[in-house]
Amino acid sequence: MFMPSGPGVFRGDHSFHTRDDSPVSRLPMMDTRKAPVGAPIAIMEELGHFPMSENPKAFQPYFADALMRMPG
Repeated sequence: MFMPSGPGVFRGDHSFHTRDDSPVSRLPMMDTRKAPVGAPIAIMEELGHFPMSENPKAFQPYFADALMRMPG
């Protein structure tokens, strides 16, 4: 069972998006063509934390795109 906020479980699990150091507000300024790792970003509209099990049909195009981008 996934329990991210249980006592003593996954300490700090949500810190990355609940503190001032969250990159969410800076996403529009990020140019993935210039990122050192070259990582593209995809905003999966209307999909939740587990898109592959919550809505496989809506997740499939994002997954297929990611597979096509992988080398080899």
